[in-house]
Amino acid sequence: MEWLRSALLPPQGSDFAKDIDFAYMFILWLSIVLFLGIVVAMTYFAWRFRYVPGRVTPHQTHNTALELTWSVLPLLLCIGLFFWGIVGYTKFAVGPHAERQRNACSGE
Repeated sequence: MEWLRSALLPPQGSDFAKDIDFAYMFILWLSIVLFLGIVVAMTYFAWRFRYVPGRVTPHQTHNTALELTWSVLPLLLCIGLFFWGIVGYTKFAVGPHAERQRNACSGE
């Protein structure tokens, strides 16, 4: 996959770039997998439940388990990506071996 990373991203200019490139590639592949999964499921269900003259479908208002699943799973995914990002940000916001300079003022 190095060829794809090098085609999509500029050369790494620091030690931090490796982690950022990994996060970018993870989100890219996650998006591709989810897109393909949704398109395949949509195509299957469009074919499976296509209109057939004379067929009567049962009246169903909702499915609680399905609604919770398609609400909670993306929420958990977004929370996971958020915390991955915030941990990376805090790691990069303060450089390695960074120390805070303290100014001491005397009463003079």
